[in-house]
Amino acid sequence: MQELAPETANRWKAQAYDANAACVSALGAGLIDLLGPLQGAEVLDLGCGTGDLAAQIAERGARVHGVDASAAMIEQAQRKYGADGRANRLSFEQKDGQSLDFDARFGHVFSNAALHWMPDADAVARGVARALRPGGTFVAEFGGQGCVVAARNALDTAMTEAGVSASQWLPNWYFPSIGEYAPVLERHGLRVESAWLFARPTPFAGPRGLRNWTEIFATRAVEQLGSEFEAVMARAEELARPQLWDGEAWVLDYVRIRLIARRASPLIAAWESGAQARAGDPGEFVAQVARLAR
Repeated sequence: MQELAPETANRWKAQAYDANAACVSALGAGLIDLLGPLQGAEVLDLGCGTGDLAAQIAERGARVHGVDASAAMIEQAQRKYGADGRANRLSFEQKDGQSLDFDARFGHVFSNAALHWMPDADAVARGVARALRPGGTFVAEFGGQGCVVAARNALDTAMTEAGVSASQWLPNWYFPSIGEYAPVLERHGLRVESAWLFARPTPFAGPRGLRNWTEIFATRAVEQLGSEFEAVMARAEELARPQLWDGEAWVLDYVRIRLIARRASPLIAAWESGAQARAGDPGEFVAQVARLAR
């Protein structure tokens, strides 16, 4: 087998995503309700994918700007929604969520099933806080601690047996606990109001469901396996079957974090961060306020 150069980015196939992973947007639709009234609101959809939830938010009267690191996802979103009746309330842009550069532009930042693809959590939180107006809300759902452990273990074992390094080629997902993630938000001036960690078993229909999931969410591993993909997946299915196959579908062991956070005013955020405790150094407190205000 000829080794490809390792890359951390997934090579998204947007049409296959829409065909075989529509459940991702469908299961995230309820998250929109947590945004509250949306008529006239400005919303950033962080990791918008092919645009389905951005379009649903726009239907509620908001102006929505969707960003995604994948050019293929953005092109698909523009094909689907660029010319319909919501076009004046919808826009899409290719942009890495770890490099957001919006300045107090949005009243809400929304993100579904995307943050676990962004391992630099501090950079994401910093960009979200920067993008929000003071008092604005961050509503998100993404993979939490324990997500797809059974599926990944099966793939890891099958790939290792085939002589392929799973750690190199499977995605570098970020699946934190609430205890790990809440402090990340807090230190960037995002006050966590509610957070839940819960299991969400997610079906991928039919005997090829696990293979379809792998082809969508682990494209670099699929490319590296090449002609050995089917044999490796047969072994992974053998290993995962007792836990994940229900007779009709492969039910992936998803675990989700869902949260609501609010951007504090720069003064409050600096005070709560502990800068006020630096006795005799008022300049540091002022500098902290200035950093959080940017």
